[in-house]
Amino acid sequence: MNPSKGTSCFFVGVLCSVLLGFPGNLGSAPSRKEKFFTSRSVHYEILSDVDEELCRKAAARLEQAFQCFRTALPYQKSPHTRLKVRIFSTKEKFDEYNQSVHRAKDPHRSFVYHHYERESAKCEVVAFVKSEAELMAGLQHEAFHQYFRSIIDYPPQWVNEGLAEYFEVVVIDENRRFVSRPAPWLQKWRTEKKRLGSNTTVLIPVKDLMSFSKEEWEEQSNSYCESWALVYFFLHSDHAEWKKRFTAYLAALKSGSPREDNTRLAMKAAFTGANFEELERLLVEFMEGL
Repeated sequence: MNPSKGTSCFFVGVLCSVLLGFPGNLGSAPSRKEKFFTSRSVHYEILSDVDEELCRKAAARLEQAFQCFRTALPYQKSPHTRLKVRIFSTKEKFDEYNQSVHRAKDPHRSFVYHHYERESAKCEVVAFVKSEAELMAGLQHEAFHQYFRSIIDYPPQWVNEGLAEYFEVVVIDENRRFVSRPAPWLQKWRTEKKRLGSNTTVLIPVKDLMSFSKEEWEEQSNSYCESWALVYFFLHSDHAEWKKRFTAYLAALKSGSPREDNTRLAMKAAFTGANFEELERLLVEFMEGL
């Protein structure tokens, strides 16, 4: 064989390997091949490098949570593909995957939902193994974001996180009804209320909380706590007017609309003319009575 031809063929082969992404293509998963177990349920596809039992257990738990999401929210639409959840055996593998596949700039402290508008195949919850209680609670939190944003791409920040905190601790009782336990946020709310002083009605003025941009909301130290409290009040208090307004608020959110538009227009649709001072008084009364 002509040596020059052999050399040429070698370099062509190397070039093709690089262009075709072998052995490692930019944007692909980590180069070493991990074995992933899979479990598919009606609404979920669970993948994990741990074992098949964990996949089945997570799928069963999230199917129950899914029914709670759908029962509580006024949407007839459901995701048209299975929702993907990936659980890693270690935090290191979790970080590596998020950085290489989802281009995360910094490691996430806990579980994360990656959302891609109009690219549902790329959307997924990514988690890592903790204690079973922590794992399932964290999965329910991120799975709610996944469910909600499969319907409303950019919901207002307060309601997106308030509902996720609410559903993080949801359980199914013996009568197959869903119950969301108020702990631990109730104790946090009471502690912060006491710290701020008796003259303070709420941790954050409710109208401000509901009007914040994502960035403004994230700057508040008590945003999670107050958002959870407001959602819990709307869903569990006996005040029909406020339940009706909250349902109208959720129904006014539009898929594909920017977050700032949804924040402004849903407030206008459901809370125009609302007495926010009265709402804050009732919220405090309700929280202190739990």
